[in-house]
Amino acid sequence: MPAKKKTVTLEQVFEKLIEHDTQFERIFERLSGHDEQFGKIDGQFGKIATYILNLEDLLKKEIARVDARITSMITTLDKLTRDHETLTQEYHAIALALKRIEVALEGLGKDVTSLREDVDVLKTRLVKVEDRIFALESR
Repeated sequence: MPAKKKTVTLEQVFEKLIEHDTQFERIFERLSGHDEQFGKIDGQFGKIATYILNLEDLLKKEIARVDARITSMITTLDKLTRDHETLTQEYHAIALALKRIEVALEGLGKDVTSLREDVDVLKTRLVKVEDRIFALESR
């Protein structure tokens, strides 16, 4: 005997469709929740990217400021070095002139007071130059 065919009514098909619709609605709700989460995360990545770009700009400005300061310090150091070299040369020139004058005075005797005054003036200038050199070296 042949097997009896199961009959499916329209109502059964409609009930199955309603069950599937319900399942699809639950799945859609869950996926909508995921969309919201992804939207929030995407916004957070945008904020992080903006923060990183701002940080990069701040670092570039700070590096430029430090670089300008270093350049200024190098310029100042070069000027001080030149000043020190000039003062050192002046010091040596005055010291040599003073020694020559002292040698000449010893040979002339004690009657030459104007030369002695010149020597005293040179000694005073020499002390001032020494003081300037020490002041520059102590900076």
